[in-house]
Amino acid sequence: MSLQDDHFRRLEKAAEGVQTVLAAKGVPAEKVSFGGEGLIPVKNPRPPNDANSNFLGNRALGDLAENILKELIQNSSADFQAVQYGDSNQIAAGDEGFKEYYLEQLEATRLCGKRPDLLIFPKDSAKNDDFFLKNGFQKLGRR
Repeated sequence: MSLQDDHFRRLEKAAEGVQTVLAAKGVPAEKVSFGGEGLIPVKNPRPPNDANSNFLGNRALGDLAENILKELIQNSSADFQAVQYGDSNQIAAGDEGFKEYYLEQLEATRLCGKRPDLLIFPKDSAKNDDFFLKNGFQKLGRR
């Protein structure tokens, strides 16, 4: 078994453990589902429409935190590497095409679930741009 296969097997086992613990605490199964389509929204979503909204500030802070964490992992660990996985598009609320982009991303999240922005792997498991496609993951949205 490769390091990559072992990594994904351990993630699946951890997800099962989380579901078991939350179910024992009375959390409904539909709230702890990992995988598969989410429910279709009852109301149409409302994308942010103002470039001065909290959206830009929150995004900038999230990007900064993500970049700091990635750099720390890359520079301080001889054993692990951080791999960009989440959406890195810089289109902003108020920009042309933002509404369509925002709605596409919401639908991708509904269909595939929330994905992390960074994944951490052992350094000796080399990654390339099509790594996730080869492993059954589909990149959705614009890059």
